[in-house]
Amino acid sequence: MLYYRLWFLSINNLFLRKVVFFVKKLLALVMALCLTLGCTTALAAGKLTVNQEAYLAMESYSFIGYIFAEVENTGDKNIEFANGLLEILTADGEPMTSADLYTMYPNVLAPGEKGYIYKSVYVDDAKSLDDIADHMLTLTGKSSQEEATPRLESSAVYALDTDAWGDPEHVITVTLTNNTQETVYDCQVVYGLYDVEGKLLCVDYNNAYNIGIPAGQTIEYRFTVNDDIAAAWTAQGLTPDSAQSVVYPD
Repeated sequence: MLYYRLWFLSINNLFLRKVVFFVKKLLALVMALCLTLGCTTALAAGKLTVNQEAYLAMESYSFIGYIFAEVENTGDKNIEFANGLLEILTADGEPMTSADLYTMYPNVLAPGEKGYIYKSVYVDDAKSLDDIADHMLTLTGKSSQEEATPRLESSAVYALDTDAWGDPEHVITVTLTNNTQETVYDCQVVYGLYDVEGKLLCVDYNNAYNIGIPAGQTIEYRFTVNDDIAAAWTAQGLTPDSAQSVVYPD
């Protein structure tokens, strides 16, 4: 009888998880449809397009799913991030878990501007990498009257370096210049890392808290890639080659 009850609870939990996934997906699709229909009535509108996305499933003390995406405003008006949903699926396409996305870097894009999406999700119920092997990403934007975030001049360089113990480490150096007429503080520094074919490998970001950059001055911001992510790339035969950056006052 106890075995039967445990079996029944397991089946019931799986059913409830599928229902939650279906409802979330339905809401995301309805929102996307409403935004699309709303845009068709305007003479001009922003359009949030996912140029490419990269999903990485890995185990590091726990099972983690990472999603990285390069997005672009392919419309002719400013676009603001509305919402997003990351669904983590098993190798068989069954839902395992999901997570809402609330932020794009930066959150408003002018026509032709690119931005990035980053999200990591710990999946406590996973028992193996097969439980988080696949994903589905849904993003929506909305036309905005807000001004696009002003960007500082920046460039990013990737290099394979060594750490203090002589181990290899992946380093991204972002050089940013304050091309405004006043000191700026708390800049958000974002990069996308690509392989030799231009395929997106990962995205990361940080805030230069309490750092003021006088007008016309240049600083460098240094990132290192997480060792577990780098090890996953090696296992998959992936090799970073170049980086792009976005820097803006937060």
